[in-house]
Amino acid sequence: MIEKVSLGKSVLIWIAVCAPMFMMQSCFDGSETGNPTKGTAGILKTPDGVAAAHTRVYLLPRDFNPLDMVSGKAVIPSDTTDATGHFRFLGIDSGIYNLEALDLVAGTRANLKGIAIGKGVVELPEQSLKYPGKLSVSLTGAADTSGGYIYVTGTTLYKKIIASSGTVTFDSVPVGKVDSIQYGNLTRGKSSRVFAWDLLVQADTTTTATGPYLAWKNSRTLLLNTTAEGAAVPGTVTRFPLLVRLTSANFDFSTARSNGRQALRLVWGNGNATNTSAGTVFQTADGYAGVWHLDEDPSNPSPQFHDASDRKNHGIAIGYGSSATATGGLLEGSMGLDGSAQFSGTQKSFDNPQIFTTGLWFRTTSTSGGKLLDFTEVDTAVAMVNRDRHIFMTNNGMIHFSVYPPASPTQSGVSPGIFKTIDSPKPLNDGKWHQVVTRLSASGQALFVDGVRVSYDPASTVAENITGYWRWGYGTLDQWAPTGTGYYFKGALDELWVAYAERSDDYIKLLYENQRQDSRLVEFP
Repeated sequence: MIEKVSLGKSVLIWIAVCAPMFMMQSCFDGSETGNPTKGTAGILKTPDGVAAAHTRVYLLPRDFNPLDMVSGKAVIPSDTTDATGHFRFLGIDSGIYNLEALDLVAGTRANLKGIAIGKGVVELPEQSLKYPGKLSVSLTGAADTSGGYIYVTGTTLYKKIIASSGTVTFDSVPVGKVDSIQYGNLTRGKSSRVFAWDLLVQADTTTTATGPYLAWKNSRTLLLNTTAEGAAVPGTVTRFPLLVRLTSANFDFSTARSNGRQALRLVWGNGNATNTSAGTVFQTADGYAGVWHLDEDPSNPSPQFHDASDRKNHGIAIGYGSSATATGGLLEGSMGLDGSAQFSGTQKSFDNPQIFTTGLWFRTTSTSGGKLLDFTEVDTAVAMVNRDRHIFMTNNGMIHFSVYPPASPTQSGVSPGIFKTIDSPKPLNDGKWHQVVTRLSASGQALFVDGVRVSYDPASTVAENITGYWRWGYGTLDQWAPTGTGYYFKGALDELWVAYAERSDDYIKLLYENQRQDSRLVEFP
C-alpha cells in the first residue's frame, strides 16, 4: 500500500511493509583456527543427508549482477567442499551476501540469502542440496530486449536472449523464492529492468514468469539495511510504514510521468500507466488512531490538517487567521507555532485509551516551555478541565511525559489520582529536529527520544479515565509543571501519530532511523 506520492524536485513515499525486517547475527570469532579474519563457513549435505563432498560453492554480494561475469568485471570467491562437506570463505569485506552451491555430478543445488558479514566468521546453519527446478521467462510484450540478457540478481544465473525466441529458460534453478528477474544489456552498463519478482521455484517443476512489468522501461530495487552499518535494528519489525525519499540524486524524474506507479521495487517509463495505489498505509487494523503529516497550510479552510489514517480524524488549526507562514519540515512542510495563540485538535473524540503509543518530531529554541501533545475533554476550546497523557517541555528545554492514574477504574476528575511523570535526561531546545515517542501499557510508562528509551516507570500502567480529543501545541499545565511554564509551544511540529497499540522498542528505533534526515535504512544500490 502506498500513500503520499508527488513528483517534482523530490518525492516522499510511505509504503506499508508487512514482511519482517531482520539481521542475521549467528557468528563465532574464528577461534578454531586462531584466525579472526571476517568471512563465513558451513556444511553441505546431499538430499540423502550425507556429506556433500566436492561441491562447488560461490559467495556473492546480495546485489551481485551476473552480467559482470560476462564482461569480466567480477571475480567470484569460490570454494569446494571437503570430504565432510565443509566449506569456508575468509578475508571477506563487510556486507550482505548470498551463497550458491552446485554439485556438478548430481545436479543438486542450494541457495542461502542474506548472510551478514561484519566481524569474525559467520557460522551458517547446515544446508541440504536439493534437486532444482526450471524457470521459463516469457518475453512477449517486452520492450527493447534485443541483444540483451535475462538474469537473476544476487546469483550466477543469466541467459543471453536469442533474437528469434520469445522465451528464455533456465534449466537448473535452486528451489525457493527468486527475488527478481531482470533484463540487462552490456552496452548500457549496469542499467536494468525488472520483469518479475517473488517467484517460487519447486523441484522438477517449471515456473513461468510473464511480468507483470514487461512494458516498463525502468526499474530500481531498494534495500532495507537494518545491520549495524544501516539502521542498526536487530529485532523483527512487521507492519511498518516505510518512508522512501526520492531525490534527483537517486531517481530520474524526467523519465517518470505524474501519478506513475511506485512500489518497493520502483518501475517507471510506461506511458499507459494509471494510478494504482492500493489504499491507506496507516490502518486502524494496525492500531493507528491518527497520523498527521502537518505539512498543510493552517490558513486553509477547516479542517486543515489531514489525517492520513483510515479514521480520517482531521485536525483543526486554531489561532492562525487568514494567513500563515510556511515552515520547513523534517520531510516537507511542518506546523509552525508562535507560542502565544496557535494549536490544533482532532474533530472526533476517543473513549479512554489505556494502551497507546504516540510520536512526533519537534524543533525549538524556546525557553518558555509549552505543551506538545495531550488528551483532553474539549476539542479546540482554550478552557480545559480534565486532560491527561501529556507531552510537554519545561522552560529549561526538558521533555516530560505525564499521566494521571485514577484511584479506581471508574474514577475521573482531578483527585485523588497521583501524578506520574518521567523526564528526558537533557534539554532538547537546541534548534535541531528531535523525535519524541511515549508509550503506556501493562509493561509500564516509557519515554523515547531520538529512537532511544530514556526514561521508564514499570509501575505506571494506567491513565486518567476520560473520553477526549488529541490536541497539540497548547494545553494548561497547572499542577503538572513548575509555575511559569508556558502553555503554548513555540517552534515546529511534524509527523505526529497516535496508535492504540504497544509499539516495540525496535519498532520505535526503526521509525526514527527511517525518518531522520540522514537515514541509512533505505539504500539505492
